[in-house]
Amino acid sequence: MKLYKDEQLTELVDDNVLESDTNSIVLGIVDVGKSEVFDYWLYNDGKNDLVDIVVSTINNELEILLYPTQLKTKESSKLSVKWTPSTTVKKGLKANVMFKVAEIVGPED
Repeated sequence: MKLYKDEQLTELVDDNVLESDTNSIVLGIVDVGKSEVFDYWLYNDGKNDLVDIVVSTINNELEILLYPTQLKTKESSKLSVKWTPSTTVKKGLKANVMFKVAEIVGPED
């Protein structure tokens, strides 16, 4: 499963979000006391459908607002993350996000 910055799937962020336990997403700068939503798109580049998708984070300043619970092969869907920082930073937050999925595998030929 790949992660893109845009709906047209041209700005690749991560070419395999399922490869590691945590994945880093660099968010933009947000002033303290304000919130901003960052949208990404998940793309199932595999040959099997993905189900039981769960996207989570342990960062209490991040909230996962929207993500698909399943993705058919060669399908994409939006992932929305809301960041409400407790301090203002000079660089964008490097957020750790976890992805868990189950892959539907058909009977072997």
